[in-house]
Amino acid sequence: MQFDKFMKYVAENIKEYLPPEYRDAEVSVAKAVKNNDITLNSLCIVGEHKTTPSIYLEQFYAQYLFGMPIGEVMEYIADTYLSSFRPDINFTAKDFTYEKVKDNIGVSVCNAAKNEKLLQDVPHEINGDFALTYHVKVKLEDQGEGVIQIHNSHLDLWGIDENTLREVAWQNMEHRFPYQLSDVHDMVEAEFDVSRLPEYSRRATMYMLSNPARFHGAAYMFDRKALSDIAEKFKADMLVIPLSVHECVLLKSDEIKDLDELKEMVEFMYKTKIRPEHALTDDIYLFDCQEQTLSKLDSTQSQEQGMTQQM
Repeated sequence: MQFDKFMKYVAENIKEYLPPEYRDAEVSVAKAVKNNDITLNSLCIVGEHKTTPSIYLEQFYAQYLFGMPIGEVMEYIADTYLSSFRPDINFTAKDFTYEKVKDNIGVSVCNAAKNEKLLQDVPHEINGDFALTYHVKVKLEDQGEGVIQIHNSHLDLWGIDENTLREVAWQNMEHRFPYQLSDVHDMVEAEFDVSRLPEYSRRATMYMLSNPARFHGAAYMFDRKALSDIAEKFKADMLVIPLSVHECVLLKSDEIKDLDELKEMVEFMYKTKIRPEHALTDDIYLFDCQEQTLSKLDSTQSQEQGMTQQM
């Protein structure tokens, strides 16, 4: 089957693989635009539950193409769907009022050029190569976090404008969702026996900027409070490497002797280690600790053209 026929087959037959209470459920397939304008096809099953897990069919079609019998694929989809329910994120429209969610609104960052479709439908602020968007943070029972993207329709529903949203989001980032600066060497040494890594050393200062969950934490590169704290801590210019939407790597610029070698490493990591839907950029930025500005390093390694923090 081609993918279109596969999606139709799944929608028409999935209820046969679900418990009897799903006999009257409504089944459809909808397109979902993810980060970097990656479009996925989501199976929607609306039954007695208040929330519906997003089951993206591309991964299951790949299993089908690699030879998994269609019956096993259907069982796999059904099992994935049933195991994906999270009673800890059981929202209804009544729960999603502005007064109930305003304290959990935060800021995300994405690559502006790679998210043109998404940005048409969400409130955002362009800052250089990036777009700052907004979400509602959801606490999970396993101490993790989830997010619900805020769309333009939410502002209409809540009766607020983008300025109010932006102000509330950044207040929350400072007071309710503080950043975390973690020593990368400490993280590596906690996970590995570094004595078995012959090229390992602490010769370069390297920190990760994110939050404790390392989830949508790259936005802190635009957090004035976070950057002020960093400037006070390091008293030196920093190279900022925002590979992923979830975190940034910070290095002291005066400790990097071969910038070309660093750029090659960043490009390799971006292409091989970062999931496409999480990718932010393989560019490197300079944070001027005295001026508290962020500038992209161009091909000539010049920092004359920069982008100033705007918050």
